[in-house]
Amino acid sequence: MAESDVKLEQLKQKSSPLKRSAWKPIVQEGDGALTASKFAGTPWLNASERWLLCPNCNKPMQFFLQLNLDELPGALKAKFGSGLLQLFYCTNYKPPCECDCQGWEPFSTIKVVRIVQPSNLNVKVEISQPNKSFPAKLIEAWEAVDDYPDYQTIENCEIAINEEESNTLVENHITVTGDKLGG
Repeated sequence: MAESDVKLEQLKQKSSPLKRSAWKPIVQEGDGALTASKFAGTPWLNASERWLLCPNCNKPMQFFLQLNLDELPGALKAKFGSGLLQLFYCTNYKPPCECDCQGWEPFSTIKVVRIVQPSNLNVKVEISQPNKSFPAKLIEAWEAVDDYPDYQTIENCEIAINEEESNTLVENHITVTGDKLGG
């Protein structure tokens, strides 16, 4: 075993109390079914519901994510309930809703996070999406990964690491970045 591999294993052992399970989405271009897990595309909406509007600018909010909670990986199944978890967020910049309404704050009015229970699946709903919608990506499956914290979190949890270990952490990407579920 190479010296760098030994150092990496020692770092993993040292930070193992902070290791979490995570799942990276495996995606393909396209939208999929209305009840599918996806990034962007067409969300499931109730037959009497219109596209969600930002209360600040009154324009359509961007649809970011829909997770079918009944189709999550086994370890997470039923942890969050059932139905579809959806995230809408206003990305309009005239007016600058994110700044005006502090979109980064947990209870900002320019985002909607909700769980809906799909029904009326055969009803066609008229949808007027934002002008510049993100391209749809269907989540086909989930890849299980071990997720270790970054060096700041390790230090905040009072696990001492030196500069060499910090560099090993960064170089080997043991902190899962990008889209992930859990971790």
